[in-house]
Amino acid sequence: MTQVSSDAISLQNSLSGFWIGPWGNRQNVKMFIVVTDDCLNGYYLLDGEKHAFTGHIIINKDHTKIVFAPPMSHDSGGVYNHKSKELELFCGDRRYIYKKTVI
Repeated sequence: MTQVSSDAISLQNSLSGFWIGPWGNRQNVKMFIVVTDDCLNGYYLLDGEKHAFTGHIIINKDHTKIVFAPPMSHDSGGVYNHKSKELELFCGDRRYIYKKTVI
């Protein structure tokens, strides 16, 4: 059994949950994330449709990088800032800030 540090557990708790932000010309796009160890699972709601995603996280000192697995675009991902608690998602040159919320 792998021992997980309290910092890693705190980060998992910080990233897991509901997030809301813009995407393209849409506002208030809802996303749900669950982080277990370094695995990421979730979905986002776009135009009433649920889109599932998977991926993994790479923890750095001041931020955590999110890498999505196919079928998400190879140039998409995200960065979670440990201090600001904001999640920046990107696809190509488009970048959007998401905030954690309670739904």
